Amino acid sequence: AVVNAANNTTISAVNTVGFGYTESPNIIAPTSGVTATAAAGITGIGTIEYKSDALSSITFVNDGVITFSVPNDANGVAAEAFTKVDGENITVVIINNGGGYTVNENITFQYQDNATDHNLSDYFNYEIDAIGTILIGNNGSNYNNVYPPEVTITDEGGGTGAVVIAIVNETSNNITGYSIVNGGSGYSNLTTITIDPPRALFKTS
Repeated sequence: AVVNAANNTTISAVNTVGFGYTESPNIIAPTSGVTATAAAGITGIGTIEYKSDALSSITFVNDGVITFSVPNDANGVAAEAFTKVDGENITVVIINNGGGYTVNENITFQYQDNATDHNLSDYFNYEIDAIGTILIGNNGSNYNNVYPPEVTITDEGGGTGAVVIAIVNETSNNITGYSIVNGGSGYSNLTTITIDPPRALFKTS
């Protein structure tokens, strides 16, 4: 600790307020590292609605679990959802948008504990319009794992609802991955991702 003899105050390493200034000092905030970059992969199931002309072979129930097929992508993750039933109104609540799906593959699902595979398109209209994967461009440097940078998602096509958290390695201090808390819906190839730069180190001159 540093002691100011003039007024017997202590300035610790975590509270380096300084003293002796006669006027407002200049504050310098240089960038402390390299800003990370990433791109969004629109590979998750976002929009899904029950079809009015759906097949009648399944009796949907409240909180019925939908288990989607695993994507053809070897690194893909299967989506998860459950149904809500209010009279004749059937809606689907996405728990996990999944990742690795393409618009060209046939997606199937199992309902409740029944092992029968059903074609998703026979019962639901759906879109691959959720953020399902994050592609790392630059891992960045000098990030803080306790205070990871904010990840901002923008989409000119009207996508909404996505929440992504950066994962910072506490040893290397760079971003090693991203956690998709919510893939949202309505996203397109117009989706962009911006990661905040590393926290600046403030000093006076």
